[in-house]
Amino acid sequence: MNRKRRNVIAILLIVSILPHSVSSAEKTKKPVVAFVGTKFTNVPEVHHDRINLRFHRLFSEQMGIVYMGPNPVKEVVGKAVADSAIGASNKELLARMARKSGADHLFFAVLDNQSQHEGRVMLVGDVVRYDLETNQFYRMEVLKYLEDFAIEIARVKQHLLENIAQDNSVAFSKALLTMGVIMILGLLMLFVIKTEVNIGGDGTGPTDNTGVPGLNNLSS
Repeated sequence: MNRKRRNVIAILLIVSILPHSVSSAEKTKKPVVAFVGTKFTNVPEVHHDRINLRFHRLFSEQMGIVYMGPNPVKEVVGKAVADSAIGASNKELLARMARKSGADHLFFAVLDNQSQHEGRVMLVGDVVRYDLETNQFYRMEVLKYLEDFAIEIARVKQHLLENIAQDNSVAFSKALLTMGVIMILGLLMLFVIKTEVNIGGDGTGPTDNTGVPGLNNLSS
């Protein structure tokens, strides 16, 4: 196989495989996580902002995601639709919301104050994640006094949020690794071809260069 054919084959191999790797990398873009809001029952209004602020900090400080808060979600889908989705189990409704808002994952919380002690707030309920791609719900139960709610926020981070960013990071790393391997193989192929050409010369065959140039060898 001559040098030009080998160069063409090497280039075609790289060009044919590289787009698939680039496509895989594009699919591993940061997921969009939207927090729709919290539905409160019997929780004094004075505590609503404090609780929602904890959720806001949880999502806004999480690496590896794009966060969308309740207000942007309501601007896109409408306040009535967003409010009706909190606590709902209607997958079709949540799927429409996710597509319209551009979210890959929807979060919401449903919290009820079931404290038996006046002056204390016992939060009981669920934090829910809906995934558009799998069309599935993931729930985490909440059972804590308000002053200990930071513990539940940490659990939400561990069990419902961090695995989203982690899965995305792993997929992206695999895509980059595949691209790197392909590039290295392509360079190695070009190096081998170049080495073979240098060893084999220009293909005109060996010549006898003994004696003085321009003179025939004289026999004694």
